[in-house]
Amino acid sequence: MKTSPKARIKRQFHRTYEHQKKRMQQCRDRARLEDISELLGTFERASIDYKVIFDDYDDLTINTPRNWIQHNYTFQSWGKINSQPLKNSYVINNVYYENWVELFNQIIQQEFLEPQLVYIVWGSQPLLKVQLFDIIEYMPVIFRQYWCTWIVSPEEGWCIERNKERDISFLPIN
Repeated sequence: MKTSPKARIKRQFHRTYEHQKKRMQQCRDRARLEDISELLGTFERASIDYKVIFDDYDDLTINTPRNWIQHNYTFQSWGKINSQPLKNSYVINNVYYENWVELFNQIIQQEFLEPQLVYIVWGSQPLLKVQLFDIIEYMPVIFRQYWCTWIVSPEEGWCIERNKERDISFLPIN
């Protein structure tokens, strides 16, 4: 069966369009990966296992840790998670760089957090999936990647947030 020239052109255009769309996404992913290259280099030098996850941060229909945060928490107008309605949550205000490791370790011990896989989530950068206990001493590098950082365990139902006001919050959803 012979296809019309119009149908061939349409099919060729669609293939070209899909190819260009895929290449553009690959370029965006590469650029997003460059944003966290310092951290990835640190993890590789320390032999820390991690997985980079590229998600479409605009698509709220898929189940990702980024969407889990948006679904389970309400945000204040300036982008900080609203901890008021959450039982057993707390905020430590104005935490300086020198105290990040100590404070993160304190939260883990105080909340009896078990060794587990967690997700590191930033604004539009790719997510990282990594063991919680592997990242403790690297919190300064992790928190420097973006002005807001969330360490998330959807399975356990908690989030640790560091926001642009230098506050660190522990936010369990149950």
